[in-house]
Amino acid sequence: IMFIAIMCNYSLANQDLIVSISPNLNKAFEGQKITFTASAEGSGLSYEWSEQEGVGGTSESKEYTMPSISESPYVISCTVTDENNVSGCKEITIKIAKVKLESVSFSNNHTIRSDDSSMYYTIPHYRDVADDSEDRNYPICFTRNTKMSASVKWNIDIGSITPEPAIIIEGTGPGDLKFLKTLASFSEDGNYLISGVMECPNSFPDEIDIMEPMTIKWRLTLDGGFNWFDTYSHNNTYVTLGNTWDPTMNPLYHTSVHIGCENAEGKSSPNDLITGVWSAFSGGHVKRVDNTALEYYGSPARPYDLNLTARTLEGLLLLGSGRCSAFQALFINILRVQGCDNLVASALNIREDVSYVNQATTAYQQKYGNPPSVDGYNEIEDIFFVEDWDLDSSDKWDAIDQSGIAGQGNINPLAVFSTHALVQIGTQIYDPSYGTGPFTSILDWENNSVDGYGVLFYKSPSELSADFLFWIGHIDIEDTQEVEEYNN
Repeated sequence: IMFIAIMCNYSLANQDLIVSISPNLNKAFEGQKITFTASAEGSGLSYEWSEQEGVGGTSESKEYTMPSISESPYVISCTVTDENNVSGCKEITIKIAKVKLESVSFSNNHTIRSDDSSMYYTIPHYRDVADDSEDRNYPICFTRNTKMSASVKWNIDIGSITPEPAIIIEGTGPGDLKFLKTLASFSEDGNYLISGVMECPNSFPDEIDIMEPMTIKWRLTLDGGFNWFDTYSHNNTYVTLGNTWDPTMNPLYHTSVHIGCENAEGKSSPNDLITGVWSAFSGGHVKRVDNTALEYYGSPARPYDLNLTARTLEGLLLLGSGRCSAFQALFINILRVQGCDNLVASALNIREDVSYVNQATTAYQQKYGNPPSVDGYNEIEDIFFVEDWDLDSSDKWDAIDQSGIAGQGNINPLAVFSTHALVQIGTQIYDPSYGTGPFTSILDWENNSVDGYGVLFYKSPSELSADFLFWIGHIDIEDTQEVEEYNN
């Protein structure tokens, strides 16, 4: 960019007007946009500002963009003429500094883990480097009623400027989250300006919160506060109900933190947290933080075609598809990340408590003439049929799978299981995979979820494309508990 300045023309005949320019700066920052205003006594005043990029100005005010530090000092002038052709001119000389926000590191926070488990979002949480190769604006997490701390680093070149009295910095975030004025110091090589650790005097509000993003304006001045230069950091920020449980046992996965804070925003009690989080599950559309739908058993999967169906929370967040145990772990992890000291969300695993395998094997031999193993059905296990099945046929091999309860991200998920994973909080029972509940007891869950019981015949994993068979044991007996809790 070429900057051309037309200086005061002192050959003008009548130099009687006294002109002033405000702000009367002598220090500014490269790229800073500043509007200057000229004033003088008299009437019928006209103005002629020095040119920038070939353009001058004829109004009372003109905005200038401060040029590169290589053009320091930079001179701005304005000639003012009144109706009697009496003129005056004012020049100001500005030394230019070059400043760029390099990084922001937050402290007194909880470290979030990426959903693919490849990294933790550690300091610096915000970074903006020249070639963009290592830019970052990581998510950050705090607990309500705590104070945020941060340290800031700028890349700086002040050229021939002498700060007067020193370089002062401050930060302003949303609401009353502010970092008060403090002195900054230079790094040993003189290339960086460093703030040291600053603590926000005000705490986060007494409630769960989510800010996408939290923008903080970081300001610095070289002249005691006459002219400030603004820079900005942007980080998606989460505020939890309490201090998270041991993160080595309950990692703060990005999605877990996000779901909890997004759905319980503004809440301040464990019960309201549970209600808010459960609203995400009960809708059947739990999503990863990148908006990917998390699917219960995929599209749907065959009963044992589980290569892309995760058993664990880590696998669910990585693959986007999971079994009941993975959704159970997700729901528990979300609540534990929120740190509810008086909330215990525990895994509840259930299975059918009556074995039909021997009866079904005998029935197979009677129908097909061979033991199941001869025909390749070498895997046989008890199951229960999740709604909605037609099990009324007189032929016990004629179980008809109808569209039943939709699962997370899947309107027709797998509907036969040997076991199932639920979550119990107090006396309430939740089924995260289907988003159903809460139920008052296991029997209540069974009455509303199970159609009947039987046996699944399937071939070895190497023959997953082969057919599988269902044998009907009996239809569920209403108000009679036929499943049992077990330790997984």
